Amino acid sequence: MKNQARKWVIIAVAILAALVLLAYFLKRESIEAKLDAKPPQVATQVVFAPVRSQQWGTQINQVGTIQSFSGITLRAQIAGRITAVHAQSGSTVKKGDKLFEINPKVIEAQLAEAQASLQNSKFTFERMKELYAERTVSEQAFTQAQSAFNVDQARVRTSQQQLALATTYATFDGVMGVTEVQVGDEVGVNQELATLQSSERLRVEFPVPQKYALLVSSQDAVTVASDRNADDGIAATIFAVNPLIDSDTRSVEVRAEVPPHSFLPGSYVNVTLTLNDVEPVLTVPQTAVMHSLYGDTVYKVVNGKAVKTNLVVGTRRGGDIAVSGDIKAGDQVVSAGLRKVMDGAEVSNSVAEKAAAAAQATAASASTTDSTSTAAGTTADATSEQSSGAAQTTGGVVQPAQSASQTAEGAEQTSDAEATTKTDTSDAN
Repeated sequence: MKNQARKWVIIAVAILAALVLLAYFLKRESIEAKLDAKPPQVATQVVFAPVRSQQWGTQINQVGTIQSFSGITLRAQIAGRITAVHAQSGSTVKKGDKLFEINPKVIEAQLAEAQASLQNSKFTFERMKELYAERTVSEQAFTQAQSAFNVDQARVRTSQQQLALATTYATFDGVMGVTEVQVGDEVGVNQELATLQSSERLRVEFPVPQKYALLVSSQDAVTVASDRNADDGIAATIFAVNPLIDSDTRSVEVRAEVPPHSFLPGSYVNVTLTLNDVEPVLTVPQTAVMHSLYGDTVYKVVNGKAVKTNLVVGTRRGGDIAVSGDIKAGDQVVSAGLRKVMDGAEVSNSVAEKAAAAAQATAASASTTDSTSTAAGTTADATSEQSSGAAQTTGGVVQPAQSASQTAEGAEQTSDAEATTKTDTSDAN
């Protein structure tokens, strides 16, 4: 008996050990299967952009200079001392206003002397003319009187011209620049006094390379921008192209008129000239292109996956860039979120998904609002029906419900009766 019991114990232990080992190996295989299993692949959220076909012409970017159509440097016409300054720096002047005077009194005195001498020589010449007609004086005396009269006339005209040059006038409406002289300064001929500028008409001057010289025309689009309006250029109109190519720079000078008061004369600007030699190009956003030593690439979306595609980039314009390669108009490329993408990875357009979710949310909100308003209307109708048609039914006869005041009076009467009953009971005891 003891041997048989021992035998059953050994069998039970063996079976238990086998079951434990079996459970161990099954659990181990399950864990290994879970470790080997790949997690479900989730599409990376990025932004798509379409490849577009556009018509682009050659674009030339140059630095230009703003000039005024009416801008001059005022200089001294004669030598002398400044006796009057009628316009200060930055003041606005009108055409014909006096600006500077260079000691005109000395010239006025010289003019008066020349006029007096002219009057005397004129009288002598007329007298000699009469006498010469009567042959009472020689021809030599008559010629000398005539020459003296002509010399005095020339002296008067010279003094008048010098007097005119002694005073500087404004030749057009404009704004005075910084004056370089003050009253009492001695100036020489051609010395700078100030500048006079007008912003009523402005032009921009810029060079164009020789290879494009024959393509420039007045129909080309010109955009002028400065540091303060770099993003918002101002349109200009070409009115002159120099037919002579500069031998030093191998470029031609182009002039275009800009709107008045848009810039200060003398300032530099960035000029963008777009020629009319348009041709179709494929463009993508500049943010979609990845630059490296091995070339330029984009991620093209094919069947929901990002495919790395080599391209050749061209000119840039605004936020777009011209490209060529294994790509066509209408293709989708990844324009944002490039760092999260790998070649062959699944991608989805987050912008489109957000727009769809917003549309669904709007529709759900509208549906909920309609349901709420309908339920509120139904409840209001039921309440009004109950309040207007409430009645009591007694013995098959419909009786109107008691009013609130009647109910209150009945309650008071019941309270009084109970109080009276309690009093009688206490007296009886």
